[in-house]
Formats: sequence, structure tokens, C-alpha cells
Amino acid sequence: MATRAEMYLVLLAGSLPGLRPLFNRRVKKPVNRHSVYGYSSKQSRKSSKHDLVVRLSNLPSSQSKAYATLSNNNNNNRTHSDSTENFFKNINSGQIIKTTEVNVSSGRSSIGRPIASQWGDELTDAGGHDMERAQQPNMATLIPPPSKRQRVAVAEKAREQQDIDTIPGHLGSVRIHFFDQSTGKPTGAPVAIPVADATVRNLELLLNTLQGNEATERVPYRFTFAADGKPLDITNDIYRALLKPGLRTTEDTITLQYTPQAIFRVRAVSRCSAAIPGHGEAILATSFASSSSSRLATGSGDSTARIFDTDTGTPLHTLKGHTSWVLVTSWSPDDTTIATGSMDNTVRLWDPKTGQCLGQPLTGHTKWVNSLAWEPYHLRKEKTTIRLASSSKDATVRIWDTISKRIDLVLSGHKSSVSCVRWGGTGTIYTSSHDKTIKLWDSTKGTLISTLSSHAHWVNHLALSTELVLRTAYHDHAGAVPATDAEKLAKAKDRFEKAATTNGQISERFVTASDDFTIFLWSPSQSPTKPIARLLGHGKPVSHVTFSPSGQYIASASFDNQIKIWSALDGAFVHTLRGHVGAVYMTCFSPDSRLLVSGSKDTTLKVWDVARGSLREDLPGHRDEVFAVDWSPDGKAVGSGGKDKAVRVWRH
Repeated sequence: MATRAEMYLVLLAGSLPGLRPLFNRRVKKPVNRHSVYGYSSKQSRKSSKHDLVVRLSNLPSSQSKAYATLSNNNNNNRTHSDSTENFFKNINSGQIIKTTEVNVSSGRSSIGRPIASQWGDELTDAGGHDMERAQQPNMATLIPPPSKRQRVAVAEKAREQQDIDTIPGHLGSVRIHFFDQSTGKPTGAPVAIPVADATVRNLELLLNTLQGNEATERVPYRFTFAADGKPLDITNDIYRALLKPGLRTTEDTITLQYTPQAIFRVRAVSRCSAAIPGHGEAILATSFASSSSSRLATGSGDSTARIFDTDTGTPLHTLKGHTSWVLVTSWSPDDTTIATGSMDNTVRLWDPKTGQCLGQPLTGHTKWVNSLAWEPYHLRKEKTTIRLASSSKDATVRIWDTISKRIDLVLSGHKSSVSCVRWGGTGTIYTSSHDKTIKLWDSTKGTLISTLSSHAHWVNHLALSTELVLRTAYHDHAGAVPATDAEKLAKAKDRFEKAATTNGQISERFVTASDDFTIFLWSPSQSPTKPIARLLGHGKPVSHVTFSPSGQYIASASFDNQIKIWSALDGAFVHTLRGHVGAVYMTCFSPDSRLLVSGSKDTTLKVWDVARGSLREDLPGHRDEVFAVDWSPDGKAVGSGGKDKAVRVWRH
């Protein structure tokens, strides 16, 4: 009697239709426990096109090896002995014709079941449970690999834990002298502080005490140290920032410059609170009201602008009148008027309360309007003269009297499209153009002050260091509005002067972005015709730049999928924010300057931590490219729009 190791069962493929899929199944590598090998010889190929030998290998030691030869042969007269004889020849030839996987158990001939029922007693226990399968790991219970965000979080946590090293206790004390960065004046005399206690938090408490601030009136500060003429932020403590690197010793008097930070703290938006349809084409511009986050104005390719109530997520008014794309929307600083510029070469003024057009359109441009800028509130001589500047592809800038609806001044001098216009708080108008130049104009006389020509290609965008206070005028995060017009003017002027004062003098800086991959930082009061810094690092055209409300940082967005953070004091590189997988079109700082939101071609918004240079929130939701994004002046909401025609409002 033949042993079980010598048993071969020859099965005709035609008699077992369930095994036919074995001939067409391929797997990259055989399984460890059960593998199927097919052998063929020249003699067997002549008589049969498909021979398959099923080998049950690596069974438990109590089991023997079994083979089953499956032959797809139309000759029904072929005997079992002939097939067995061919089988031995196949083994001797050792030619593999097909490899596949089979899991074996009892009772069935389909894939994943045993070939013959006579081995079922060895493959199952007394209860009929599959012992071989029981030994296999259950893949459904395996923990999935961590995501990229989880890996980054773990790495950052580990890095922070490694950075926590104790401050030596034998270093004694260090003398620190505080100076106000805006005025350049000292605050008190040098103070001796134990090195172990010289942390940023304790420095804030000490400075507030020197200034006589009560516990309820304490102000957060940002401390910098001038190292070789470049500002160095004190992020943790004096020991790690200055003493450990060897920049200063305990024998020196350390001079720290301080800048007050925003008293309120903006929380990062993390969810979409409303997705509001309505526009029929892509949304090209978004702008929150100057006073609050309750109203959002948008411009679209459907020739309309719309005003949305972001608290209820509903449209308020549809501003109809333009006959082509609405490229730009802008709220007046006092929140009483909305201006829109269009590809129909006109500027229109609207009442945000009723949605009605205020008079006739402002005509005069011969090509489409690219940018709008309101005259700063504190520069208004009287309420009857409210002026607005518009730049156009016709290479001119026009100053409009929005009360009489007439042209006040025409600024001509550029040789190509004027891409951006900004109205500074000192009365200077700044314009950037595709003729590679930036021009400064006197807003009263309309005369040219200077022409700056350092860029080698189109200048795409321009931003001022005082942009937020000029946009919001007398409105602040607390929502308090002065009672009289005189008080409103005084508050608007005071807010501007505080934002523009550096080293005791009012110095309004601006930054320009170009297609030549570069960014230039300018300070007309410091260097009238030359930039104070050239910011290099982007690998493709820079589409957008913006200052932080505190005036400490600059953010640049580029078609190289990156955002870069720079020091607004000297243009020094700070961070590169990587995460977008498409061109970044626009960025916007939170009102407290701690966060930055960006919109991209990859259909997402991302919120970044500016100080750490890390991703704070990833905000998917848009179904197509995001063209426009704005953070409300009170910090409560972010509005975005793009190619998917829907306005989305994001909140914490």
C-alpha cells in the first residue's frame, strides 16, 4: 500500500470547473505555507497545452507532502498511469511554467480550499476549525502605518524633548537693559537677573513691572537682540539664545529691544462653518468688512459682486451692474462703501446695507481695473472729499472723488499695466507695474516723487507695513467705535503712527514681488532710491507678498509651491513653509501676527504657525483651485473663494 507521501491524484481540469481559475491566476511571490508549482516537459507539451502540479508544501510535521496534477486535456482516454508517468518526467525536467498561491483547508476544490477531502482530518481539528488558517495573522487587526501628519508630530515632540536641557546653576546673574524698539529710548536702568530665571515669560513680567502695569494690564512682548547688526529673536531664554552660543557672557550688559505684541490671541480656524453657493463663475476676490467678520464681499467671473452674511451663511445682496469679470473688491475704512473694479474698464461704488449702486459707474480707464486703494481715513480733510485710487492695464492710475464721481488726478508715467496700487499713511501713493518699475507719487499734487527700478521682470504685487491699520482706521479688535468724527480721526491717526514708528521716527516700509523670482524690501525714509534688502530663495515667480500686522514679518507666496517667512526689519530669511503641492496664490496673516493662512492651486487652505514655521491646520474642502483668501480684522473667521464658485467661511 502506497504511503501518503507517494499518493498523487490526477484530476482532469474539465471535471473540476472550480479549478480552472488556477490556470489564469498569477501572484508575484508564493505564500510561505502553501504554494503551487507547475511543471512541463517537452513530451507533455506535445500532448497537453496546460499542465499544473499542485504541491502542498510546508505542512505540519505530522502531515506528508501531497501533489495533485491538473491536466487540461481534451483527450478523455488518457489514463491515470500515463499522467503519473508524465508527472515524474516533469519533476525531473524541473521547468516551471506557472506560479500561484493556494490556501488549503478541507472539503472544496475552489481556491483557498483543499484539493482532496481525505486530508481534511489533518488540516482541521476535532471541531472542524482550520488549524493552518488559525496560525495565520489576522490582517484586519493590524494597526495601519502612521500618517505623514502623525509622523511629523511625533518627530517634533521628540525634538522638543531633546531640546529640553537644564540651565547650569553656577552661572549666577546677568545684567539686562531694556530699550523700546519704536522710540529707541531705554526703559529703566540695567537689572541683574539670575540666568536660570531669565526666560521670556519672566522678562515680560519684569518689563511690565518696570512700566508700572497692573496685573490685569500686562502686555506680551517680543524681545530681540542685535547680533552683528541683525536682529535675533529671544524665543526661550537668555541662556540658550545668547550665553550658550557665546554671543554674550555673564560679564556683559545685554541690551534687549522689546516690541509689544497683540494683546488678544487669534485661534486657528479649523473647520468650514459655511459653504455658500451663488456665484456662477470662479470667485476672484474676497474681502471682509473693516469693522467685523459678519460681512464678506466677493467678486466673480459672472460679472457680479456679492455680500454674504457669514454669521448665518446666507447671501445678503447681489451687486449687479458690471458687464465683465469683477477682479477686485474693497471696503472703505469707515465701512460705508464698497468699491469694485472690473474688466469692463469701470469702477463702481455700492451701499453695503442696501446693495444698491451709488450713482453712475466711474469711467475713464481704457482697459480693465487691476487694483483699488482708499485714501487713509486720518488723511481726509473733510467728510465731503473721500478719494479712491484705481490702477489699470492701460498703464495709468486714476484718483476719484467718490462724492462727486469725478476724476481728481491721473497718474501717468508707467509704460505697461499697473499691477497694484497702495495709498500710504503719509500721503504717498505706491504703484507697481509690468514695466519692471515701482513709482512713488504725491497724492495731493499728483506729481512723481521717485522711480525705483531694481527688478528684472514684471512686478506682480506690492504691500505696505501699515496695511491693516490703514484698512481698519479707527476699528480695533475690541469693537469700540469713537463717538464723534474728531475722535475717529484722532484714533485712526494714533493707530497709524504706532504701527509706522521705528526707532523714534515714522517710517513706512513696503515690499514688492516679481516674476524674476525675487522680493525687494524698501524703506523710502532710510534709502530713497535703493532697496534695503533683496530677498532670494524662491525658484519660480512670486505671486503675492504681505506684511504681518505687527510689522515684524513678511510672507511671500510663489508658484514653486512654497511660502517663505522673512524678517521685515532687515529682510533676513526666517522659515520656509512646505506642504502645498500646487502653486500658492495668496496668503494672509491673522490680526495678531501669530498665524498665516494660504490658498493654493491644490484646492486646500493651510494655516501655519509663524513663530515655529510649522503647519497648524490643513483645511480641505474646496473642489478646485483657491484664488482668494482673507482673514477678518477681528480674527474670528477666514473667507475663501476659487474656481469651484462657492464661498467658504472657516472658523475655530
